[in-house]
Amino acid sequence: MIVKPAEKEMLRILWAFLLSLLFVFIALSGQYEKRVQVQLTSPGIIETKTGNSITVAFRVSNLTQQTHEFIAETELPEGWKLIARNFPFKLEPGENTIRLVGFFVPFKTLSGHYQIGYTVGAKDDSSIIDRDMVDVEVLLEKKLKIQILKAPRIVVAGEKYQA
Repeated sequence: MIVKPAEKEMLRILWAFLLSLLFVFIALSGQYEKRVQVQLTSPGIIETKTGNSITVAFRVSNLTQQTHEFIAETELPEGWKLIARNFPFKLEPGENTIRLVGFFVPFKTLSGHYQIGYTVGAKDDSSIIDRDMVDVEVLLEKKLKIQILKAPRIVVAGEKYQA
């Protein structure tokens, strides 16, 4: 097989391009290596009614070779309340812990699908961060409210009244 000089140059350019893509991929894969992992312990959708308190558990793992102090942040839908605030915690290399997150679903919440986010990051290194989500389905509640619009002041037994 005879390769013309123009084809040879094209092959060199193609190899250079492929090698540069390989180097970029290797560099990016190392840059985005997980160094902390946050994982919901009970996957699935939580179904609830309004007015309920819910507690979920997240496993947090320190995947680094150093001890870090971590801070957590819980993202809730508007009007929902955290039962207890998140406190900083330390994890040794390779250590993991279970973090409980409790929140209250207000009575005025409309039925539908909501997501709660839980983010954990190292205090001393902003690149050590991870997040997981929990799905909450607020169920439709049928309520009947009876209210007297117009009522007589005095009612006499045996008389008929129209409501």
